[in-house]
Amino acid sequence: MASLMPTGAVLSLSLFLFFSSTIYVHDSDYLSTIKQGQHEILRAYITRFTKAAMEIPNLNPEVHLHAIKCGLRLGKFQETIAVNKSKTLEEFREKAHGQMEFAKPGTWINPTL
Repeated sequence: MASLMPTGAVLSLSLFLFFSSTIYVHDSDYLSTIKQGQHEILRAYITRFTKAAMEIPNLNPEVHLHAIKCGLRLGKFQETIAVNKSKTLEEFREKAHGQMEFAKPGTWINPTL
């Protein structure tokens, strides 16, 4: 029984399927799916979000900022960000850093952050 596929085609197809399934680069739309969990502290959310954002090549800083703010759960920090609009990622990080000081081990943690 002769094969209808040329020699090497099966190997080529196998390699294509392997690489296409294991090498996947998210685009900036993916960031809008990352949300802060109900009981997730701010530091953990920002770390998880930043890790995902670093995987996206040529990410526009404005898109990054918009997505990270949209992923915040409702609470005092999210309200603060909404009222005092951060115009840059650096401004956002400074405000977030101030809130994360409460989350250091052995200190009081505000559950609404």
